[in-house]
Amino acid sequence: MVKLRQEDIKTKEVLDWKGLHLFHFKFSACSMKTRIFLGLKEIDFVSHHIDLQKKENFSEYFQGITPRSLVPVLVDDGEVHIESNDILEYLDEKFPSSKLIPIEKNMLNYETCKGIVKLNHHTYILGNELTLPDVAWFIYVSRLKLAKYPIHILHPNVNDWYESLLNRDVFAREIQVPRIVRVMSYIFYVFQKYRGWSIKKQLIG
Repeated sequence: MVKLRQEDIKTKEVLDWKGLHLFHFKFSACSMKTRIFLGLKEIDFVSHHIDLQKKENFSEYFQGITPRSLVPVLVDDGEVHIESNDILEYLDEKFPSSKLIPIEKNMLNYETCKGIVKLNHHTYILGNELTLPDVAWFIYVSRLKLAKYPIHILHPNVNDWYESLLNRDVFAREIQVPRIVRVMSYIFYVFQKYRGWSIKKQLIG
């Protein structure tokens, strides 16, 4: 796990913070994964939004917390944790009542890829229990859908799994895209369709 040494932290105020604090960006995939993870475990935290579009991650304040300038960052009772997967592992161990990381962590990448096939017979990617791969793949699929990839046609089991997760508020609130982004995506989609190009046509002819 990656926990920063106190002497490396220049923004000293965070060393006195109590409870859980999360520095994150709304559209960061790793931030989304961490927020969903916290939501599924029903863990309360103080939110600190870092706007990457405005380069707030390169501010003196934030770089004083983590010189890597990456989100998310978790501060727990003054201890600073970085790297999203390490943060999730830390949270899963600290709040073990609802484990979300499979015991066979070394098999996680293999099982995540293989697990899509399991949706033919199981509720979730690794079986009938919701785990971290479901959280990660939910984010990937949401972005493919935003790009108009025809998942409902090419991967109906994945689409049904995705829609079932959308029934849970902790997932649904993460894909609320700003109106301007939806409009721009739709204009791009219509423009490409007018030109005779579409993802569907490229994939299935």
